[in-house]
Amino acid sequence: MRVIVVAMMVAVLAAVFGLGGPPPLHASTVNTIQRYHPGCSDRADPRGGDCTAAAHRLCNDSARDRLGFVFGRSPALEIACARHGWYGDVRYRDLAAAHPGCRGAADGQSGACLAAVRRYCTNSRGMTAGIVQEVGSASAGVACFRATRLEDVKYGTLARFGPGCRGASASTSLACFRAAARWCEAFGTGDFGLPQETGPTSLAVACLPGSRRIIDVAKSVPFDDN
Repeated sequence: MRVIVVAMMVAVLAAVFGLGGPPPLHASTVNTIQRYHPGCSDRADPRGGDCTAAAHRLCNDSARDRLGFVFGRSPALEIACARHGWYGDVRYRDLAAAHPGCRGAADGQSGACLAAVRRYCTNSRGMTAGIVQEVGSASAGVACFRATRLEDVKYGTLARFGPGCRGASASTSLACFRAAARWCEAFGTGDFGLPQETGPTSLAVACLPGSRRIIDVAKSVPFDDN
């Protein structure tokens, strides 16, 4: 009987304090996103390569099969973490074959590279969508995933979910990433949305499930779910 009681007490303590297993992703002890990439400061472009790389590394802090990206700022960064189906380095010459505008590191977060990555993930990895996570001199770190929904959405529709997402020139902006997330959430097809292909009147949006993280870049605060 004593052995049973002790075992029950250990189980309770493990459940309460998280003993005996890996911590959940949201329990990260990270105090600042700059630990993951020093270039992701309070003055950096949230949709730039530095903050995208930082989000990717943060999401992989506790689990190794995660993609990550910034989809909002309020003023803290809102980061989406989700599972990917494949991750690896892809040479720019292979991405340029999918879309000629994706030629190097400077294009990593451009509409051309978003389109190139989606086409690469579809044609070479058998998946429906993707995103650049890291940029190098000769290749980009690419995450591919299977979208729960992939649809061309009119800019007029997206503008109702994010006022700044009004046309092709804004397709890679934080406003369109936010609008895509809200659109997917509104239709119950995902927690987030990723712009994939930029058209003159619509934007291809890939929906995916995931979890949300919030961090104040300028202050030392822990992550938390929203």
